[in-house]
Parts: sequence; C-alpha cells; structure tokens
Amino acid sequence: MHRMIQTLLVSLACLLASATSTAMTFTPVDLIIENGKVPGFTYSLLHTCSTPTCMSGSSLGSMTGTLRGDLVDGKLLNLSGVVDVGGSTNAAFQVKGFFDFTPGGVGGELVFDGLGMFSFANAPMSGPANSFDGTKLYAWGGIRDRDGYRMGMDIGGRVVPAVPEPSAALLFGLGSLVVGGRIRR
Repeated sequence: MHRMIQTLLVSLACLLASATSTAMTFTPVDLIIENGKVPGFTYSLLHTCSTPTCMSGSSLGSMTGTLRGDLVDGKLLNLSGVVDVGGSTNAAFQVKGFFDFTPGGVGGELVFDGLGMFSFANAPMSGPANSFDGTKLYAWGGIRDRDGYRMGMDIGGRVVPAVPEPSAALLFGLGSLVVGGRIRR
C-alpha cells in the first residue's frame, strides 16, 4: 500500500511538472472586452470613418464580450467567442482572430461574421492603442478596402486565465484514477 501511494505521488508530481512547464509558454486565457477610457484612447467602440485614417467617426455602438484563446510568448492566439455590439448596430457577432504586438509582430486581425475582417497594425497609435502588456490589451483598427477605411474599431480589455470547463476537470480526475489503478497492478 505504501509503495502504491509513493508511486502515485511521484506520477502526479511528474504530471504537474510537465503541465507547469507547458503553461509557461502556452496558457489558455479569456480576453474580456470592456468599455473604458485611458489617456488618449477610448475603447471598446465600433464606429464609422470620417477621415482617411479612420481616427474619428460616429459611434455605431459599444462592444462587450469574451474571447477565449491562448497566450503564447506575449501573443494572443486562437481567439474566438461572441462580441455584442450595442447602439444602432444592436447585434451579436461570432468573432475569431489574434493579436501580436510583440517586437516585430504582425499586429492583429479580428473577423466578425457578417461584418468583415478588422486589421490592427503593430504600430504606435494615440495613447496606449495597439499594445498588450500581458494583462491589458488596447487596439485600434478597421476594415479597409481599395477606397480606404469603411469602419473602425477601438477595442480594449483585460486578459485573465481561462477557467477550465467542468468536463476537462472530470477527464483529468478519471485519467488520474486509471493511472493510479494501473500503477497498483
């Protein structure tokens, strides 16, 4: 009995050590889209474009929602979820995309089903726009066609560790029981 418990504890320690080393570079996260204002940047808004660079325009609605994805070496990858846009738009959109504001990164893209793809440059903008410090994201971008920008987006939010789904915890528990049973034999 003592040997079985010792073997189980060693196995569990190895499993946790491998999970910890993986979590340092690949962490499931939620991007919680919030409305707010910081010096030089108001977020999260969808707006028309009244200038060629789309730095201003009429609001089409504020945005809220949660995008689940992965934090990998300072990049937010594999983002997906639902974003609600209020105001005159008053609709919910399925969204997929990524953000990479690391040095030499490509910026970001968010594809809103039914609206199009918003692009975000990896370049300094007004205030903290187009930056990610590991916990807060601020991004300014737009949908652009050959005639210039046709819709702009100012988005901001906080990034928090994703809460595991209950089914994932159940699978982990069952797997631990199976490993423990095999070790016992």
